[in-house]
This record gives sequence, C-alpha cells and structure tokens, in this order.
Amino acid sequence: MSVTERGRTGIMLQFSKHIGAVVDGRYFRIPKEKGEGFITGFSWAGNELRMMVRNYYLKEDITLERTNEREEGQDDVIFMLSGIFPATNPNEKQVSAEQANVMICMQAVSTVVNMPSNTFLRSIGIAVSRNYLRNLFGNLQHPVAVAILESKENFVFETGISPEMIKTASEILHPPVPEVMESQYCKLKCEELL
Repeated sequence: MSVTERGRTGIMLQFSKHIGAVVDGRYFRIPKEKGEGFITGFSWAGNELRMMVRNYYLKEDITLERTNEREEGQDDVIFMLSGIFPATNPNEKQVSAEQANVMICMQAVSTVVNMPSNTFLRSIGIAVSRNYLRNLFGNLQHPVAVAILESKENFVFETGISPEMIKTASEILHPPVPEVMESQYCKLKCEELL
C-alpha cells in the first residue's frame, strides 16, 4: 500500500479506507475479517499538534510506503511511541506485541512501515510543529531538546519507554472524563508525553 501525505493531512483516513475500517464516531474500527482493534486521533491548535492512537492487529501483513510532501514552511516533528499499551485481553497470547520504543524524527522523513500479521500495534503518534515545541520547551537546554528545536537537517532519535509514559498513554487510551472533555484531556496528556 502506498500513501502520500501532503502537508498535515495525515494518513489515518487513507489507511483506514484501504483496510475497510468502519467509522464509529472518532474511531476507525478494524473489521473482524481483517483483524481487531481501532485507530483514533485528535488535532489541536490549527493542526499544529496532532495525535493518532493505534491499538489493533491485522490478520495479513501490510507494508505501508509513506511519502511525505511538505507544505511551504511546514516544520513538524514526529514522536512515535510504539508498544506503549499493555495487553488487555488474555486471548492476545496468540498475537505478538511490537517492540516498545520512542522514535523522534522530522516529518520530512519518508518511511516504509511493515505491519506484520498477528502483531498488536499499540502506539501513539504525535506530530507537532517546531514552533509549538519552542513555546513548550524553548528554554530547556537539554542537548536532545536543542537538537530537535534547532536542527536544519533531518534527524532520528530513538530511546526506551518509561513507566510514566505507559501510565500517561493508558490515560489517553481510556480517558477518565466525560466524552465532551476527551479532546482537551487528551491534549494535556499529549503535551505530558512530549
């Protein structure tokens, strides 16, 4: 499957259509004949901050070739937190889990993503403009933060998942607030993950 992401359009809708996901409010549910689970997300601040939550597995291998075509002036950073949700169903022992890690890169990076069959994909993807990041972390003098905020070249950082990140991700997966407050609650949790 090949997807071209133009600017800040995202790939969730295109991917969901390709696999025949059923729209259920803000959720794209994977049909039983294709796998199990859902994809969902939010967008805030005029698309300056976007989050996609994946919690599903597929019965067939899918390779997603993602080509990024940036808009003029677009300067987004991607934070991909993979393998971040714990297993919730005892039957999932038949399904593998993806490797837990955090990858940070420029959105300009085009990728090939392999989604092996019978592997639960439990991730949160955050796309955020560097301007938004500067407002949050502009005074932080940590070497990685400085590199992310100031780099003129493409970059990729990879690191592990902490227990605090798992706790925050679980709160995004199951927001303890009324549905009308979910967007604002998840925005605060998204910023906490950043």
